[in-house]
Order: sequence, then structure tokens, then C-alpha cells
Amino acid sequence: MAGDEAIESALVEAFRDFSMTIKLGELLYSKEDSIDDQEYYYLCKHTLGEPSIAPGSNEEKEMEEGNQVYIPMWVPINELDDLIIYPESVKMRLLEALEG
Repeated sequence: MAGDEAIESALVEAFRDFSMTIKLGELLYSKEDSIDDQEYYYLCKHTLGEPSIAPGSNEEKEMEEGNQVYIPMWVPINELDDLIIYPESVKMRLLEALEG
């Protein structure tokens, strides 16, 4: 259970980096290719804040250094199918979960 709590804590912290507060929902999908390559996807409920890069975050530093571009935004559910999302399997699982 401690592993689950660490993942959930990291997820909540990641949203803080984008100036948002969320309520963690169910684990939608997990993908484990190896010990070092594990990915977890949760359905979450937005509770506070608008998506933006938090001052002082790693994302802000990467953008200032020209290493990465982040554009956090809300996307209407009905437009999700038109977006390029990697991995594709996660996009399909998300769409299935939203239909059911």
C-alpha cells in the first residue's frame, strides 16, 4: 500500500506544479514495461485553480532554458478523440472510461 500512497502523493504534487488542486479518483490504467518504466493514469476531479505553469517549478525552469515547452490547457471531452496523445492505448482507455 505504501507504493500506492507514494504514487498518489506524486500525482497530487505534479498538479500543484501546474497551479491546480485535484481530488484523486480511480486508477484508470497502468502500464509496466519494466521495473524502471512504470506509468499510472488516474481519473481526477479538478477542485481548484486554472492550468498554468507554477512559478519556480521544474517546468518553468525547463521553459526558461529552452529545453521544453509546456502549454497546460483544458480540452473539452468531445475534442479528445481529435488530439494526438501518447501512448495511444491510454487515450483509448480514457475514452472507454468516459463512455461507461
